[in-house]
Amino acid sequence: MSNELSYAQTVPHVESLRRDGVYLGIGPEQNFTFIAAMAPRLAFIVDIRRENLLLHLLYKAVFELSDDRASFLSRLFGRPSPTRLQRSAPARELLRHYAAVPKEAGLFRRYVAEIRRQLTEVHGFPLNSDDLSTIERLHGLLYEHGTAISYTSTHQTRIAAPVTFAVLMSQTDTRMRELSVLATEERYGAVRQRQIRNVVVPVVGNVAGPKTIRAIGTHLRASGAFVTAFYVSNVEDYLAPAQVPPNGRWSDFCANVATLPLTGDSVFVRPAGLAWRTPDGRLLFRSEMALGLPEPLERFLYTQPELPSPMFPILPEVRRCD
Repeated sequence: MSNELSYAQTVPHVESLRRDGVYLGIGPEQNFTFIAAMAPRLAFIVDIRRENLLLHLLYKAVFELSDDRASFLSRLFGRPSPTRLQRSAPARELLRHYAAVPKEAGLFRRYVAEIRRQLTEVHGFPLNSDDLSTIERLHGLLYEHGTAISYTSTHQTRIAAPVTFAVLMSQTDTRMRELSVLATEERYGAVRQRQIRNVVVPVVGNVAGPKTIRAIGTHLRASGAFVTAFYVSNVEDYLAPAQVPPNGRWSDFCANVATLPLTGDSVFVRPAGLAWRTPDGRLLFRSEMALGLPEPLERFLYTQPELPSPMFPILPEVRRCD
């Protein structure tokens, strides 16, 4: 699960990138919101963890089997769909329904079987027994915790009032607009159609290693495509926690990115920072994960302030990689 509470303010920036380009991203479900905003021709979602790929295959099956947002949430969490909500209902109303209705074991078992068939029989993905067990375990966690599932749901030590799936999917930008993948049927449909067309591609790989990013670049150049946006989440924190431009593994990552087909409009999308609720109910924002900011920020958020731009042109950075 993502824990990037400030990412809603990134979405309007990503919407400005709408063109026939390619999206690269890191991590779990927040990528769907950026794909809905950008509407790319092709998207690669890279993570070093195989579990992230298996989670994305679970999501792929749920998208493909679900005509609308209500069906998607029903399959994801094993709860019955609402009968009275309109298709135009905002995400917060949909999520409120799924938070209130009890889980149904029989319904969940049916969905588990549907998803397994979709992945193994319809797609014929070469998933071994461990992969299938992991997918079902991940689905079981979504079923168990429901819309309250969070980054810390399976941690023994939890922060107070963590960032939940419901919070992430219903947060708003500075104009109080819901912009997540579940905000409207149109946004949901944009991602669903790309899943059906098999143009959302999860990849297991090390972005600072010698293969993954370079192989994506080779594929894109062969098809005449260019990278429009690379959403890096906080992966750079793990490559170079101290400075920009750093040395070592970040330089390897940077050199890999330099091999991608880029234009002057290609950008890194770096989330503005992490935010979480403190025990006394205040919302704390910290920006250490945003490597490109001139100085760190720390503040308590009572409203939705305008945060620094998350967009950083790639070409100037890769020209000074080494």
